[in-house]
Amino acid sequence: LRSLGTATADGLSIASFGGPAGVIVSKQFRDALAADEYAPERIRFYFRKAEGADESIPIEHRVGVAVFTQRTLEDMRKFVFPQTRVTLVVKGGKTTKGEAEVAQRMGVQIVPVATTGGAARELWNSMQPADLGLDAADELLWWSQLNADQPELAAHAATMLIRRLMFE
Repeated sequence: LRSLGTATADGLSIASFGGPAGVIVSKQFRDALAADEYAPERIRFYFRKAEGADESIPIEHRVGVAVFTQRTLEDMRKFVFPQTRVTLVVKGGKTTKGEAEVAQRMGVQIVPVATTGGAARELWNSMQPADLGLDAADELLWWSQLNADQPELAAHAATMLIRRLMFE
């Protein structure tokens, strides 16, 4: 996860629903930036209406911009995903898988980092590179590397696919 944060810090922005993996990636993203490159608006956390007990954010995890809303989870997804070009799926369980499925239905490309396990691995196993319009040799290699044993390699592949899907 730390490798993903570092790899994506070069010129990208992050939006997260604030799960544990998102917090780790976002904190590493911030730490990978030079002091003059950090801009809070490059890292956004979206928090929905509180549904449980204390949902405060520990001070060591406070980074970027926190957007607090009274939206339900479903309404928040409908608000955030249209603003997103690519969704990076890291680890995750049932909620993460549901978010990825909503994003896909809304036309957002999904990059599942399979090596992190959980919903990311399930999605990677159920998808084909062609689902994202990937067919060039480098794209197919990056797709396979999303399941690499080396975190740095998987992070590099995820970053390259994000860039390709966003800009090319």
